[in-house]
Amino acid sequence: MRRENTLKSGTMYRYETSKLNAHECDDMACDAFYLNNHEKHRDLYLEHLRKYRALKRKVLSKILSKVKR
Repeated sequence: MRRENTLKSGTMYRYETSKLNAHECDDMACDAFYLNNHEKHRDLYLEHLRKYRALKRKVLSKILSKVKR
């Protein structure tokens, strides 16, 4: 999970940097490109959050099960 977190963070930082170079589009194809790119990165981020929360839930439940004994 640490490695995946590092890789996703790098991807998001690169995406953030690329957004600085974005310009206003004159046509729908350009708008569609930026929209699709944004949606792709948003989906990657949300999937990473789902995996993190699942791992966190698993770890916390194991901790709680040890405490209850």
